[in-house]
Amino acid sequence: SYITRPFGLSVNAEKLNSYIDLEFYAPQTSPYQIKLSGIRSRAGGIVTIYIDGKAIGTVNFSADALTEEYMNEIGYAHLTQGTHTLTLKSTAKGEYGSKWYYMYPSLFILNKIQMIPELSTVKLSADKTEMILGQTAKLTVDALMNTGAPADLAGNNAIIAYTSDNETVATVSQEGIVTPVAT
Repeated sequence: SYITRPFGLSVNAEKLNSYIDLEFYAPQTSPYQIKLSGIRSRAGGIVTIYIDGKAIGTVNFSADALTEEYMNEIGYAHLTQGTHTLTLKSTAKGEYGSKWYYMYPSLFILNKIQMIPELSTVKLSADKTEMILGQTAKLTVDALMNTGAPADLAGNNAIIAYTSDNETVATVSQEGIVTPVAT
């Protein structure tokens, strides 16, 4: 069930995989950035957002206390002109011990964009190109999107794993620290 509130909807999802379908109209065929605003509360859950059955991203409606409205950048989709279905589906309980999966959406935004951003270039560099025993070098990864913007590789945005192809010559830690090994 859902209730219309001054801030938007309160979807009273009391079990896993509860969902609400909402229809929206895309004004033209184009790639779009998808945003959703809402509030968070102790009863809020984790929700997966789908457009026409395809997962686009997630929203966390959970917080330690009722919060002000906030905006989530959900993801990207290429949509044809016409009517589409937006689905909000409860996929996990909130992180604050709630037994509910409530959803509190207030505003759905489609921003028309020129292209869907994709990772196009990855560059690996080191602060040293030569080392002797007892020294270390720090590896750094930088990346560019196809839009020319720098890629955000922080936190959960990217998984960076370092490995050495010959650990008898050098080892590398998960933090990207290279250490030469005596041979």
